Amino acid sequence: MISTRILIPRLQEPFITLIEVYMKKYSLKKNEFSKFVGIRVDTISHLINKKNDGKYKCKLSAEYIKRCLEKGVFKMDEIYDGQPETEKEAAFWNDMKKRERILELIDEIERRKGDPIMPLEVYLSGLKTNR
Repeated sequence: MISTRILIPRLQEPFITLIEVYMKKYSLKKNEFSKFVGIRVDTISHLINKKNDGKYKCKLSAEYIKRCLEKGVFKMDEIYDGQPETEKEAAFWNDMKKRERILELIDEIERRKGDPIMPLEVYLSGLKTNR
C-alpha cells in the first residue's frame, strides 16, 4: 500500500479551486462536503484558510487528494502537475493513476452491460505496453 502521508503543498491552490467549484456546482456547504469526502470540516477549513503569516493552516497531503479523487470531486489530470518531488510522491500518483484506470474499466464494463472480456483485454494490453 502506498503511503498517503506525503505533503504536496504546491498543489494546494488548485485543490482549493477544485473543491470550491465542486461545492458550488452541487450547492454543498462545507459540512456536507466534509461528510461526502470523509475529511473533518475543521481540516477542510484549515486547508482553505491562511494564517496571518500567509501560510495555510494545514498543508495539503496525498490523503486529502486521494479522498477527493475516490469520490469523483476531480480527476487526476485536473490536479496533478506531472512533477513529483519525491519517489514516494511519484509512487502515490502511479497508484492513483491505476485506481482511476480501474474505475474507468468498471464504467466500461457497466456500459457494455456487464461484459468484462473486451475492456479487460484492452486494459491488460495497456499495462503490458506501459512497462
